[in-house]
Amino acid sequence: MAIDLSKPMGFHRSVETVAAALNIALVRLREEVAFDERDPTNDPLPAAHLLSAMLEDAVREVDELVGKLEA
Repeated sequence: MAIDLSKPMGFHRSVETVAAALNIALVRLREEVAFDERDPTNDPLPAAHLLSAMLEDAVREVDELVGKLEA
């Protein structure tokens, strides 16, 4: 799936793009955990913590916005 950032992206397309990127990130994280061959110069743990924090924040914000849409 090509991402064209030269023109505005609609909401549905942006959700599809985020879903694809999240899927890729989760597959890569699973591989890091499964093989556990950590390179000390490229530790995945900080990135995993960042991903987790970003997802928690996103869930809170999306739930709030969905509530506004349903009101």
